[in-house]
Amino acid sequence: GTAPIWRSTTMSRLLLPMLPVATMAFTHTMAYSRHTTSMRPLLSSMRASAEFEPSAACDSLADRLCPQHTSRRALFTATALAVVAANAGVRPSVAAVSIDPERYGDKELLVAALNKIRQAIGNVCAEKPELLPSLLLLTISDALSYQKDSDKGGIDGSIRFELERESNAGLKAAADAVTEIRSGLLRTTQASYADVLALAGAEAIEVAGGPRCLVQIGREDAKAPEDEGLRAGFSWDSASATTLRSAFGGSGLSAQDIVALLGAVGTLKQTATRLRKEKAASAADAPDDDDIDQEDVFGVSGSVAYGSVPTGKTSSLSVNVKGDKLGKFDNSYFKSLLSSANSNSLSPLDRALLSDKELKSYVETYAGSKQKFREDVRATYARLQGLGGNFKGARMLFE
Repeated sequence: GTAPIWRSTTMSRLLLPMLPVATMAFTHTMAYSRHTTSMRPLLSSMRASAEFEPSAACDSLADRLCPQHTSRRALFTATALAVVAANAGVRPSVAAVSIDPERYGDKELLVAALNKIRQAIGNVCAEKPELLPSLLLLTISDALSYQKDSDKGGIDGSIRFELERESNAGLKAAADAVTEIRSGLLRTTQASYADVLALAGAEAIEVAGGPRCLVQIGREDAKAPEDEGLRAGFSWDSASATTLRSAFGGSGLSAQDIVALLGAVGTLKQTATRLRKEKAASAADAPDDDDIDQEDVFGVSGSVAYGSVPTGKTSSLSVNVKGDKLGKFDNSYFKSLLSSANSNSLSPLDRALLSDKELKSYVETYAGSKQKFREDVRATYARLQGLGGNFKGARMLFE
Protein backbone atom coordinates (compact mmCIF):
# COMPACT_ATOMS: atom_id res chain seq x y z
CA GLY A 1 0.00 0.00 0.00
CA THR A 2 3.03 2.32 -0.07
CA ALA A 3 3.67 2.37 -3.81
CA PRO A 4 1.48 5.39 -4.66
CA ILE A 5 3.35 7.53 -2.12
CA TRP A 6 6.90 6.55 -3.08
CA ARG A 7 6.28 6.61 -6.84
CA SER A 8 5.16 10.21 -6.68
CA THR A 9 8.04 12.40 -7.84
CA THR A 10 6.92 15.30 -5.66
CA MET A 11 6.57 13.12 -2.58
CA SER A 12 9.97 11.53 -3.22
CA ARG A 13 11.66 14.90 -3.28
CA LEU A 14 10.05 15.80 0.01
CA LEU A 15 10.58 12.49 1.80
CA LEU A 16 14.09 11.46 0.74
CA PRO A 17 15.87 14.24 2.67
CA MET A 18 13.98 13.02 5.74
CA LEU A 19 14.67 9.31 5.08
CA PRO A 20 16.21 8.60 8.53
CA VAL A 21 13.19 10.15 10.27
CA ALA A 22 10.79 8.50 7.82
CA THR A 23 12.38 5.11 8.53
CA MET A 24 11.88 5.68 12.23
CA ALA A 25 8.29 6.69 11.56
CA PHE A 26 7.67 3.50 9.56
CA THR A 27 8.98 1.39 12.45
CA HIS A 28 6.63 3.13 14.84
CA THR A 29 3.76 2.69 12.36
CA MET A 30 4.13 -1.09 12.39
CA ALA A 31 4.22 -1.12 16.17
CA TYR A 32 1.17 1.10 16.54
CA SER A 33 -0.89 -0.25 13.63
CA ARG A 34 -3.04 -2.65 15.69
CA HIS A 35 -3.56 -0.57 18.78
CA THR A 36 -3.11 3.10 17.85
CA THR A 37 -6.13 5.31 18.33
CA SER A 38 -4.40 8.57 17.45
CA MET A 39 -1.41 9.92 15.55
CA ARG A 40 -0.29 11.89 18.62
CA PRO A 41 1.70 9.08 20.32
CA LEU A 42 3.68 8.63 17.11
CA LEU A 43 4.44 12.34 16.80
CA SER A 44 5.46 12.52 20.46
CA SER A 45 7.81 9.57 20.03
CA MET A 46 9.34 11.06 16.90
CA ARG A 47 9.77 14.43 18.61
CA ALA A 48 11.66 12.83 21.51
CA SER A 49 13.86 10.72 19.24
CA ALA A 50 14.69 13.14 16.44
CA GLU A 51 14.86 16.36 18.47
CA PHE A 52 12.70 18.52 16.23
CA GLU A 53 9.56 20.52 16.89
CA PRO A 54 6.70 19.78 14.47
CA SER A 55 4.55 22.71 13.55
CA ALA A 56 0.97 23.13 14.71
CA ALA A 57 -0.07 21.94 11.23
CA CYS A 58 1.24 18.51 12.17
CA ASP A 59 -1.21 18.13 15.05
CA SER A 60 -4.07 19.34 12.87
CA LEU A 61 -3.10 16.88 10.15
CA ALA A 62 -3.06 14.04 12.68
CA ASP A 63 -6.53 14.95 13.91
CA ARG A 64 -7.97 14.86 10.40
CA LEU A 65 -6.16 11.82 9.04
CA CYS A 66 -6.13 9.55 12.09
CA PRO A 67 -9.60 8.68 13.36
CA GLN A 68 -9.90 5.90 15.88
CA HIS A 69 -9.13 2.34 14.71
CA THR A 70 -7.24 3.54 11.63
CA SER A 71 -6.21 0.93 9.05
CA ARG A 72 -2.54 0.14 8.56
CA ARG A 73 -2.57 1.61 5.04
CA ALA A 74 -4.19 4.87 6.18
CA LEU A 75 -1.90 5.08 9.17
CA PHE A 76 1.24 4.75 7.05
CA THR A 77 -0.05 7.38 4.63
CA ALA A 78 -0.70 9.71 7.54
CA THR A 79 2.76 8.97 8.94
CA ALA A 80 4.48 9.92 5.69
CA LEU A 81 2.48 13.11 5.39
CA ALA A 82 3.18 13.95 9.02
CA VAL A 83 6.90 13.59 8.37
CA VAL A 84 6.61 16.06 5.51
CA ALA A 85 4.66 18.48 7.68
CA ALA A 86 7.15 18.07 10.52
CA ASN A 87 10.01 18.74 8.11
CA ALA A 88 8.43 22.07 7.28
CA GLY A 89 8.52 22.93 10.96
CA VAL A 90 12.16 21.98 11.62
CA ARG A 91 14.16 24.80 13.13
CA PRO A 92 17.82 24.38 12.17
CA SER A 93 20.51 25.28 14.68
CA VAL A 94 22.13 28.67 14.28
CA ALA A 95 25.37 27.49 15.87
CA ALA A 96 28.33 29.09 14.13
CA VAL A 97 30.77 26.16 14.22
CA SER A 98 29.90 23.87 11.33
CA ILE A 99 31.53 20.45 11.79
CA ASP A 100 31.53 17.96 8.93
CA PRO A 101 32.82 14.53 10.12
CA GLU A 102 33.51 13.59 6.49
CA ARG A 103 35.65 16.62 5.64
CA TYR A 104 38.81 14.49 5.40
CA GLY A 105 37.23 11.41 3.83
CA ASP A 106 36.72 7.97 5.34
CA LYS A 107 37.93 6.89 8.77
CA GLU A 108 41.40 5.89 7.55
CA LEU A 109 41.98 9.24 5.87
CA LEU A 110 40.58 11.07 8.90
CA VAL A 111 43.02 9.32 11.25
CA ALA A 112 45.90 10.05 8.88
CA ALA A 113 44.98 13.76 8.76
CA LEU A 114 44.59 13.88 12.53
CA ASN A 115 48.04 12.35 13.06
CA LYS A 116 49.66 14.77 10.61
CA ILE A 117 48.14 17.77 12.36
CA ARG A 118 49.11 16.51 15.82
CA GLN A 119 52.66 15.77 14.70
CA ALA A 120 53.09 19.22 13.16
CA ILE A 121 51.83 20.92 16.33
CA GLY A 122 53.99 18.68 18.51
CA ASN A 123 57.08 19.62 16.52
CA VAL A 124 56.44 23.32 17.05
CA CYS A 125 55.84 22.78 20.78
CA ALA A 126 59.14 20.93 21.09
CA GLU A 127 61.05 23.59 19.14
CA LYS A 128 59.36 26.56 20.87
CA PRO A 129 58.15 25.43 24.31
CA GLU A 130 57.57 29.06 25.26
CA LEU A 131 54.44 28.86 23.10
CA LEU A 132 52.85 26.08 25.18
CA PRO A 133 50.71 28.29 27.49
CA SER A 134 49.78 30.79 24.78
CA LEU A 135 48.64 28.03 22.38
CA LEU A 136 46.20 26.80 25.02
CA LEU A 137 45.07 30.35 25.82
CA LEU A 138 44.54 30.98 22.10
CA THR A 139 42.26 27.94 21.87
CA ILE A 140 40.36 28.95 25.01
CA SER A 141 39.92 32.51 23.74
CA ASP A 142 38.49 31.33 20.43
CA ALA A 143 36.16 28.91 22.21
CA LEU A 144 34.88 31.70 24.49
CA SER A 145 33.43 33.42 21.41
CA TYR A 146 30.55 30.99 21.93
CA GLN A 147 27.63 32.69 23.65
CA LYS A 148 25.03 30.33 25.07
CA ASP A 149 22.25 32.93 24.79
CA SER A 150 22.65 33.30 21.04
CA ASP A 151 24.14 29.83 20.38
CA LYS A 152 26.75 31.40 18.13
CA GLY A 153 30.53 31.14 18.18
CA GLY A 154 32.98 28.48 19.33
CA ILE A 155 36.31 27.24 18.00
CA ASP A 156 35.92 28.39 14.41
CA GLY A 157 39.19 30.27 13.79
CA SER A 158 37.54 33.66 14.10
CA ILE A 159 40.23 34.72 16.56
CA ARG A 160 42.64 35.38 13.70
CA PHE A 161 40.44 38.42 12.92
CA GLU A 162 40.29 39.49 16.57
CA LEU A 163 43.93 39.73 17.67
CA GLU A 164 43.74 43.50 18.19
CA ARG A 165 41.13 43.11 20.90
CA GLU A 166 42.17 43.55 24.52
CA SER A 167 40.82 40.08 25.34
CA ASN A 168 43.38 38.53 22.96
CA ALA A 169 46.42 40.62 23.87
CA GLY A 170 49.68 38.67 23.81
CA LEU A 171 48.38 35.83 21.63
CA LYS A 172 49.70 36.94 18.23
CA ALA A 173 52.81 34.75 18.35
CA ALA A 174 50.66 31.68 19.02
CA ALA A 175 48.19 32.66 16.28
CA ASP A 176 51.08 33.09 13.82
CA ALA A 177 52.39 29.66 14.80
CA VAL A 178 49.01 28.08 14.06
CA THR A 179 48.94 29.86 10.68
CA GLU A 180 52.43 28.56 9.88
CA ILE A 181 51.52 25.01 10.94
CA ARG A 182 48.44 25.05 8.74
CA SER A 183 50.36 26.43 5.76
CA GLY A 184 52.81 23.54 6.02
CA LEU A 185 49.98 21.02 6.20
CA LEU A 186 48.14 22.34 3.13
CA ARG A 187 50.63 20.58 0.87
CA THR A 188 49.22 17.22 1.94
CA THR A 189 45.89 17.80 3.69
CA GLN A 190 43.21 20.46 3.53
CA ALA A 191 43.30 21.22 7.24
CA SER A 192 41.20 24.17 8.37
CA TYR A 193 42.61 26.82 10.69
CA ALA A 194 39.86 25.95 13.18
CA ASP A 195 40.87 22.27 13.25
CA VAL A 196 44.54 23.11 13.80
CA LEU A 197 43.56 25.54 16.54
CA ALA A 198 41.27 23.05 18.30
CA LEU A 199 44.08 20.49 18.27
CA ALA A 200 46.77 23.03 19.26
CA GLY A 201 45.47 23.39 22.81
CA ALA A 202 45.01 19.64 23.18
CA GLU A 203 48.47 18.87 21.83
CA ALA A 204 50.11 21.50 24.05
CA ILE A 205 48.62 19.71 27.05
CA GLU A 206 49.69 16.26 25.85
CA VAL A 207 53.21 17.27 24.84
CA ALA A 208 53.72 18.67 28.33
CA GLY A 209 52.85 15.29 29.82
CA GLY A 210 49.11 15.82 30.19
CA PRO A 211 46.22 13.58 29.18
CA ARG A 212 45.17 13.11 25.57
CA CYS A 213 42.15 15.30 24.99
CA LEU A 214 39.54 14.26 22.45
CA VAL A 215 38.87 16.74 19.65
CA GLN A 216 36.28 16.60 16.87
CA ILE A 217 37.76 17.79 13.58
CA GLY A 218 36.04 18.69 10.34
CA ARG A 219 35.43 22.35 11.24
CA GLU A 220 34.82 25.10 8.72
CA ASP A 221 36.70 28.35 9.20
CA ALA A 222 34.88 31.53 10.14
CA LYS A 223 35.09 34.28 7.51
CA ALA A 224 34.78 37.19 9.94
CA PRO A 225 35.24 38.02 13.64
CA GLU A 226 32.61 36.95 16.16
CA ASP A 227 30.79 39.42 18.37
CA GLU A 228 32.85 40.17 21.46
CA GLY A 229 29.87 39.66 23.74
CA LEU A 230 30.77 39.10 27.38
CA ARG A 231 34.46 39.05 26.48
CA ALA A 232 34.35 42.84 26.07
CA GLY A 233 36.73 44.45 28.55
CA PHE A 234 38.25 41.10 29.53
CA SER A 235 42.02 40.64 29.49
CA TRP A 236 44.23 37.72 30.44
CA ASP A 237 46.83 40.18 31.72
CA SER A 238 44.46 41.86 34.19
CA ALA A 239 41.87 39.18 34.83
CA SER A 240 39.77 39.14 37.98
CA ALA A 241 37.39 36.55 39.37
CA THR A 242 34.46 38.66 38.18
CA THR A 243 35.69 39.01 34.59
CA LEU A 244 36.64 35.34 34.44
CA ARG A 245 33.19 34.29 35.58
CA SER A 246 31.59 36.61 33.04
CA ALA A 247 33.69 35.47 30.08
CA PHE A 248 33.49 31.75 30.86
CA GLY A 249 29.95 31.85 32.19
CA GLY A 250 28.70 33.46 28.98
CA SER A 251 29.85 30.32 27.19
CA GLY A 252 28.13 28.05 29.70
CA LEU A 253 31.32 26.99 31.51
CA SER A 254 31.40 26.52 35.28
CA ALA A 255 33.76 27.57 38.06
CA GLN A 256 35.29 24.10 37.97
CA ASP A 257 35.88 24.44 34.23
CA ILE A 258 37.65 27.77 34.82
CA VAL A 259 40.04 26.32 37.40
CA ALA A 260 40.75 23.15 35.40
CA LEU A 261 41.58 25.06 32.20
CA LEU A 262 43.57 27.83 33.86
CA GLY A 263 45.34 25.24 35.98
CA ALA A 264 46.42 23.63 32.72
CA VAL A 265 47.66 27.03 31.50
CA GLY A 266 49.58 27.53 34.76
CA THR A 267 51.12 24.07 34.46
CA LEU A 268 52.24 24.81 30.89
CA LYS A 269 53.78 28.09 32.08
CA GLN A 270 55.77 26.16 34.69
CA THR A 271 56.95 23.72 32.03
CA ALA A 272 57.95 26.53 29.65
CA THR A 273 59.84 28.37 32.41
CA ARG A 274 61.73 25.23 33.44
CA LEU A 275 62.69 24.41 29.86
CA ARG A 276 63.85 27.98 29.25
CA LYS A 277 66.11 27.82 32.32
CA GLU A 278 67.47 24.42 31.32
CA LYS A 279 68.21 25.67 27.83
CA ALA A 280 70.03 28.72 29.20
CA ALA A 281 72.06 26.57 31.60
CA SER A 282 72.91 24.12 28.84
CA ALA A 283 74.08 26.93 26.56
CA ALA A 284 76.27 28.36 29.32
CA ASP A 285 77.91 24.97 30.00
CA ALA A 286 78.37 24.01 26.34
CA PRO A 287 82.06 23.66 25.26
CA ASP A 288 83.46 25.51 22.28
CA ASP A 289 82.84 23.92 18.87
CA ASP A 290 86.58 23.38 18.43
CA ASP A 291 86.52 20.87 21.27
CA ILE A 292 83.87 18.69 19.65
CA ASP A 293 84.16 16.25 16.78
CA GLN A 294 81.64 13.90 15.25
CA GLU A 295 82.86 10.87 17.16
CA ASP A 296 82.48 12.68 20.48
CA VAL A 297 78.88 13.49 19.64
CA PHE A 298 77.62 10.36 17.90
CA GLY A 299 79.96 7.73 19.30
CA VAL A 300 81.02 6.84 15.76
CA SER A 301 82.85 8.52 12.92
CA GLY A 302 80.86 10.06 10.08
CA SER A 303 77.43 11.63 9.87
CA VAL A 304 74.29 10.07 11.26
CA ALA A 305 70.78 10.70 9.95
CA TYR A 306 68.23 12.25 12.31
CA GLY A 307 66.30 9.65 14.23
CA SER A 308 68.70 6.79 13.55
CA VAL A 309 71.21 5.12 15.83
CA PRO A 310 74.27 3.43 14.25
CA THR A 311 74.65 -0.28 14.87
CA GLY A 312 77.71 -1.90 16.32
CA LYS A 313 78.51 0.96 18.67
CA THR A 314 76.65 2.70 21.45
CA SER A 315 75.55 6.20 20.63
CA SER A 316 75.88 8.96 23.18
CA LEU A 317 73.12 10.92 21.42
CA SER A 318 70.05 8.81 20.79
CA VAL A 319 66.89 10.29 19.36
CA ASN A 320 63.39 9.27 20.40
CA VAL A 321 61.44 9.72 17.20
CA LYS A 322 58.13 9.30 19.06
CA GLY A 323 58.93 12.38 21.10
CA ASP A 324 59.55 12.64 24.82
CA LYS A 325 57.10 14.47 27.04
CA LEU A 326 58.31 17.92 28.00
CA GLY A 327 56.92 17.78 31.52
CA LYS A 328 54.95 15.76 34.09
CA PHE A 329 51.71 17.74 34.09
CA ASP A 330 51.04 17.19 37.77
CA ASN A 331 49.32 19.36 40.38
CA SER A 332 52.43 21.27 41.46
CA TYR A 333 50.99 24.52 40.05
CA PHE A 334 48.12 24.42 42.54
CA LYS A 335 50.41 23.55 45.44
CA SER A 336 52.67 26.44 44.51
CA LEU A 337 49.68 28.75 44.19
CA LEU A 338 48.44 27.98 47.70
CA SER A 339 51.89 28.24 49.28
CA SER A 340 52.49 31.62 47.60
CA ALA A 341 49.05 33.08 48.31
CA ASN A 342 50.52 36.21 49.90
CA SER A 343 53.42 36.58 47.51
CA ASN A 344 53.88 39.56 45.22
CA SER A 345 55.07 37.21 42.49
CA LEU A 346 51.56 36.00 41.66
CA SER A 347 50.06 37.11 38.37
CA PRO A 348 46.59 38.69 38.19
CA LEU A 349 45.31 35.39 36.81
CA ASP A 350 46.76 33.51 39.79
CA ARG A 351 45.25 35.98 42.24
CA ALA A 352 41.86 35.72 40.56
CA LEU A 353 41.75 31.97 41.29
CA LEU A 354 42.42 32.62 44.98
CA SER A 355 40.17 35.65 45.46
CA ASP A 356 36.90 33.81 44.83
CA LYS A 357 35.72 31.29 47.41
CA GLU A 358 34.35 28.76 44.91
CA LEU A 359 37.31 29.04 42.55
CA LYS A 360 39.72 28.61 45.46
CA SER A 361 37.87 25.49 46.62
CA TYR A 362 38.70 23.83 43.29
CA VAL A 363 42.32 25.00 43.57
CA GLU A 364 42.48 23.20 46.90
CA THR A 365 40.79 20.11 45.45
CA TYR A 366 43.32 19.84 42.63
CA ALA A 367 46.23 20.56 44.96
CA GLY A 368 45.18 17.44 46.83
CA SER A 369 44.72 15.16 43.83
CA LYS A 370 46.81 15.07 40.68
CA GLN A 371 44.57 12.40 39.17
CA LYS A 372 41.43 14.48 39.71
CA PHE A 373 43.10 17.44 37.99
CA ARG A 374 44.15 15.40 34.97
CA GLU A 375 40.73 13.78 34.61
CA ASP A 376 38.94 17.12 34.83
CA VAL A 377 41.28 18.76 32.30
CA ARG A 378 40.46 16.03 29.82
CA ALA A 379 36.70 16.28 30.42
CA THR A 380 36.65 20.09 30.43
CA TYR A 381 38.64 20.35 27.21
CA ALA A 382 36.14 18.02 25.56
CA ARG A 383 33.35 20.42 26.54
CA LEU A 384 35.38 23.43 25.45
CA GLN A 385 36.07 22.12 21.95
CA GLY A 386 32.42 21.18 21.50
CA LEU A 387 30.97 24.62 22.26
CA GLY A 388 28.68 25.73 19.43
CA GLY A 389 29.31 22.57 17.43
CA ASN A 390 26.75 21.89 14.69
CA PHE A 391 27.21 18.54 12.95
CA LYS A 392 26.20 18.35 9.32
CA GLY A 393 23.74 15.75 8.14
CA ALA A 394 21.76 13.11 10.01
CA ARG A 395 24.81 12.15 12.10
CA MET A 396 24.03 15.16 14.25
CA LEU A 397 20.75 13.52 15.27
CA PHE A 398 21.50 9.83 15.43
CA GLU A 399 25.09 9.32 16.61
